[in-house]
Amino acid sequence: MGEHHPSHGQRQCRDGDTNSQNYSPSLLTSNGKVLSIKNAQGNTVLNWTANASGSETQKFNNAIGSLGLSPQGTAQLNISGLLLNAGQSYTLAQSGVSIYGNVGTESGTLASGVHNESIDTNVEKVSLPSPVSAYTWATQSGNISLFDAPMHCWPSLQLTAWPLRALPCRSQTKR
Repeated sequence: MGEHHPSHGQRQCRDGDTNSQNYSPSLLTSNGKVLSIKNAQGNTVLNWTANASGSETQKFNNAIGSLGLSPQGTAQLNISGLLLNAGQSYTLAQSGVSIYGNVGTESGTLASGVHNESIDTNVEKVSLPSPVSAYTWATQSGNISLFDAPMHCWPSLQLTAWPLRALPCRSQTKR
């Protein structure tokens, strides 16, 4: 069963859809211009064939993102928002993501080179690849937005627990 979107790509859904499952990077595989998404049981629920002229929104139970082509021409899913499961630890390996905490002790680790992240106040701990002083941030309503994350990795992670908002605010200019 396929549905063709000339400006976006071709979508083939099987065994339900992704709206009812939680996002995990381990459920995705990309084989050139085809991105496959599996459910927790290992069944393929979506095969998406990329088209160079557009992207398409993809929703999960706990995340939203867009399907499109990487600069290298392979099909990929770029997550823009993610609700962590209660007690979940998650490594952010992609820039421009908003992370939301839950009713447990959630934590996030930023990989080296990611930037422009938005982290809500319900995420209890954030690990950064560089010292806090290497980042520029802004806070609003208890949420923090990190800018200018460095593009290199320091030898050790500096673990930083909330509330980061108690630290002096740096320039909010994005570079």
